[in-house]
Amino acid sequence: MLLKRKGRKVWEKWFEELITFQQRTGLTNPPYEEGVTTGLGAWLEEQRELYRIGELVDKREERLRAQGIAFDSLEALEELALELRAFLNENGEYAEPNVNSPLGVWVIKTRAKVRDGTIRDEDMQALEQLNLDMVYIPESWVAMLNVYADMRARR
Repeated sequence: MLLKRKGRKVWEKWFEELITFQQRTGLTNPPYEEGVTTGLGAWLEEQRELYRIGELVDKREERLRAQGIAFDSLEALEELALELRAFLNENGEYAEPNVNSPLGVWVIKTRAKVRDGTIRDEDMQALEQLNLDMVYIPESWVAMLNVYADMRARR
């Protein structure tokens, strides 16, 4: 029983950290790098894995979904694509999210998949439905665009 209570407290700590991240950044998903085993992104990926193998407690799934968390890749892609569409609607069609933000990292990785032809057909269709231009732009160019946008905003 003591282990269950400790596990529950750990889960609650991470869940609270997720809420804090979402409130601070305005984004739904924390960044996650494949193979990284620590941090909020890794914890959330672990919850998704538990969901995939049918071991995520229903109540936890409900709480995560209430925070906007997606559990399969197409659902997650659509969520991020909607975040990008909202960003573009607010900042202009040719704006680029900051390369250091979770949304910016996702855009760069997704554009690389499109360029390399490794993106799944259903993912590409979801992007096309939102009229998102995913033509590859080198990260260094995006970083320069971010600097330019910051300079213009300060004027």
